[in-house]
This record gives sequence, structure tokens and C-alpha cells, in this order.
Amino acid sequence: MSHCIEDIRNWVISYRLMLNGDKTEMLLLGTKQQLAKINLDSFTRDESVIRPASVIKSLGTWLRPQLTMSTHIYLVKYVEQHFTTFTRISKFSQV
Repeated sequence: MSHCIEDIRNWVISYRLMLNGDKTEMLLLGTKQQLAKINLDSFTRDESVIRPASVIKSLGTWLRPQLTMSTHIYLVKYVEQHFTTFTRISKFSQV
């Protein structure tokens, strides 16, 4: 894992960008069986401890390790439900 992070760091530096260790997130992707084989609690990079997340937001989409997007779908349904309720209420408040 350290070699992969080092490769990413070198690529970022070559394009004159920076990695912020305090904002870096890690999501391990795979099937349940594949993820069960991995024993990685955390690792340290530039004095920042990075732990695998159970869900992350990337480009406006919530992702889970199995790429189910269940969190994203739940939030979209939640917003849609409240938007529908707001639309119904606003019809009665117009004069």
C-alpha cells in the first residue's frame, strides 16, 4: 500500500500539485469476500493516520466499498420525498 501511495504522491508532485494528508480518504473496493481477506486498519503518511472509510463522497456521489451506492440512493429518495412535500404545501400557500 505504501508503494501505491508513494506512486500517487510522485505523480501529484510531477504536476505541481499537493496531497493534503488531513483530507485524504481511502476506500477499499471489492466484493465482501475480497474485502474480508484484507487486513488493513490504517497507515501513516506524512504524520497523518489514514483509515479505510465505510463510505465516502466523491464528485457528489456517495460510494461504499462494494460500490452499491445505497447511501447515495437513500439520500436522493429522502430529498425527493421532502421536495414533493414542499411542492404540495406551496400550492396551498399561493394567493
